[in-house]
Amino acid sequence: MTENILQEKKNQLKEFAGDTVLRGEEFKRYVTKLRGRSSVYKRNRAELSALKAEAGVLTRTVEILRARDEAISRRLVCVCTEVSHYLRIFFVYINFMYCIIAECSQY
Repeated sequence: MTENILQEKKNQLKEFAGDTVLRGEEFKRYVTKLRGRSSVYKRNRAELSALKAEAGVLTRTVEILRARDEAISRRLVCVCTEVSHYLRIFFVYINFMYCIIAECSQY
């Protein structure tokens, strides 16, 4: 009777755990391997979290730089417009001076 119960328990164990049941040193190696995998998983998870945080910072930095780029571009257009205006005035003044020099050289 007890053998039947023992055999029944073994069958239940096989159904639950499969054909192999780790014992002694095998179980210790399995636990060590599992701890190693667990620590690798935790390290990778922490690294992924840090990378996600850095990605957020970099995204915000890109937004700020784009906004600054637009502002600088608008200011550059204004400065170029001013420079071209002053260059036109300068060239008009130079032409005027050449005319005066030409008139003075005739006398």
